[in-house]
Amino acid sequence: MSVCSLPEDAEDLLLHVCCGPCAIWPLESLTASRPNLRLLLWFYNPNVQPLGEFQRRRDSLAYLVAKLGGYNASLGVDFSPPYDPQTFLALAAQTPIAPERCFNCYSLRLKAAARAAKEKGVKYFSTTLLFSRQQNQELIIKAGREAELPGVTFYEEDFRLGWKKGRAAAKDLGLYAQKYCGCVYGAVETG
Repeated sequence: MSVCSLPEDAEDLLLHVCCGPCAIWPLESLTASRPNLRLLLWFYNPNVQPLGEFQRRRDSLAYLVAKLGGYNASLGVDFSPPYDPQTFLALAAQTPIAPERCFNCYSLRLKAAARAAKEKGVKYFSTTLLFSRQQNQELIIKAGREAELPGVTFYEEDFRLGWKKGRAAAKDLGLYAQKYCGCVYGAVETG
């Protein structure tokens, strides 16, 4: 798959964020390479269960944002998408086996991210899912490309290159580090 290069004149990007630890390196990478890029961090994760797990992940992102204060999230952080596990569970019930279930989960979140970007007038979107070594990079990219809308382009970057630095920073900050992808299926599969 081809890499979408973020054009020099790109002004903004909506970054779908799955959790605080996965956000550290993408934020560092994006702000280091593009200091004028305005970022909107967008937390939408209906796959995460139970509610307590969802809250821990959301709170770790809020803590990270408070600690990092100086990064360029000039468009802010959006925690407004509702916690809606029924949407994910209905979708997962149709294809409960990985990797099809995972692709549908990526698609659900990235289609919503593309719609949110369109509504907010943001031309590019991406995801911190591209940081995780446990996620299927190829399926995330495919879902991102399929989620594109007229005027809204998916930006892919292999954020896994900063895996060790991002994980070390998360540990130093004391961020909650989850043990599974977030869905009940993933929790069962990882034990």
